[in-house]
Amino acid sequence: MSTSHPLNRRRRVYLMRHGHVDYFSPAVRESGDIHSVCLSARGHSEAEAAGKALAHIPFDRALCSGLPRTRETAEVVLSFISDAPELRIDSNLVELRGGKLAPVKTREELIALMNSYFARAHLPGATNHEGGEVFAQAQARAVSALENLLSEQDWKTALVVAHEGINRLLLSWACNAELLAMSSFEQDTGCINIVDFDYGGIEGARRALIKAINLTPHNYLKYGMNLTSLEAIMETRSQGRSRLRVEAFPRDRGCTKRARDPMASRGRAGVCRCRNPPSGQRLAAKARCDRCGFRGPAAMHPPDSPKMCIDGSPGDTP
Repeated sequence: MSTSHPLNRRRRVYLMRHGHVDYFSPAVRESGDIHSVCLSARGHSEAEAAGKALAHIPFDRALCSGLPRTRETAEVVLSFISDAPELRIDSNLVELRGGKLAPVKTREELIALMNSYFARAHLPGATNHEGGEVFAQAQARAVSALENLLSEQDWKTALVVAHEGINRLLLSWACNAELLAMSSFEQDTGCINIVDFDYGGIEGARRALIKAINLTPHNYLKYGMNLTSLEAIMETRSQGRSRLRVEAFPRDRGCTKRARDPMASRGRAGVCRCRNPPSGQRLAAKARCDRCGFRGPAAMHPPDSPKMCIDGSPGDTP
């Protein structure tokens, strides 16, 4: 192939968000240190799904922020790669540093407030919460991590595992929107973004080509994933340790009780738990799975996500 061919000047970055973690787990609440939070069982499943999807790709570089959740995600993914590169740490990929939240009364107010910070990230001096990191400065350090990577000439394909806020900043930069597009890029846990970088052209300029955004190998078509990751975290937090919330468990033949069927998350219809129901009576439980967001009859649970839901430990949040 000619040295002038575009592929000889093109490099690809697979930019991931770490897998799911439980920021409200007993260990985190006790320590008060959200930075040391590790992957949940669901997070490991998401990382494994990403690893299987990327298993055939010959990576030359692998980077993460160094925080446990990104390091664990990268290590799981790389375990599926033959002749995987050594995992490197770049602290410039660490998540946006937050500040103090203004007082709110409801989850809805909190979600709206947190979204508003991203929406006005492009304003001069805008910070991630009161007293938090300046968005422009966070973008500059995240971009410097990619710039340093791109300055190395001996690679073609790289894996970079970072965080939701950092990924939003990098994608906004990649589409030449500076900070204006940050609030538009949703980043589900365990997602993959694909960005190509070309060198050459007019005066050797570089351009970024966004090939894919927010791919989730554990549920490619995002069936039932209608909540944003922030909404899912807040909704599940309010439900404590419940795995499946039965919203309209039907009554049958004089049944006056409502029961929670632990098998519903495995894709089975609910079974009445009253003492005197017809033997083995099956009911069409209408429920919401706290793990993947699916709403509807439990028997219709999406086929590509039950393993994730089954493997997660009670109390995990998206």
